[in-house]
Amino acid sequence: MSKWDAYGEEAEQLFVEKGLSLTEIARILPVSVQTLVKWKKAKGWDKKRARFLAQPVTITDKLRELLELRLNRMFEKMDRGEEVTDAEIDGITKLISSIKKVEREVDLTATAPMLMKEFSMYLIEKSKEDERYKELKDEFVEILPGFMDYIWKRYRRG
Repeated sequence: MSKWDAYGEEAEQLFVEKGLSLTEIARILPVSVQTLVKWKKAKGWDKKRARFLAQPVTITDKLRELLELRLNRMFEKMDRGEEVTDAEIDGITKLISSIKKVEREVDLTATAPMLMKEFSMYLIEKSKEDERYKELKDEFVEILPGFMDYIWKRYRRG
């Protein structure tokens, strides 16, 4: 078994989704930084990380963290008897509005893949009974990546 087979996907996930550095990953997994650099370049980890961070769920989490931080600061200010400015209230209002907008968009990007998977499962099941469904399933599998890319681009344009 190659090192990639043993640790590659885990290393990629640690880099892309958890945001760890290659040095941090090398401390966790028995893989050298040099090997990780090669994997990162060959597998396009930087682009995958950027796309992951741009996902609405990630953005929503970041916006919620920022909202919580600003609310805590505002409450601390009020506890000290200080006045909250209109700009602070406006900033919080805009954050809440942004979170709501992104959450609506998340519904589409989360629902579309689930529906596509369910439809493909349906086609697989039906193809056992009827040859026409097998052909349709094969075509569906072929066009699915393009459709998901279309949904992603359409969604990103907002």
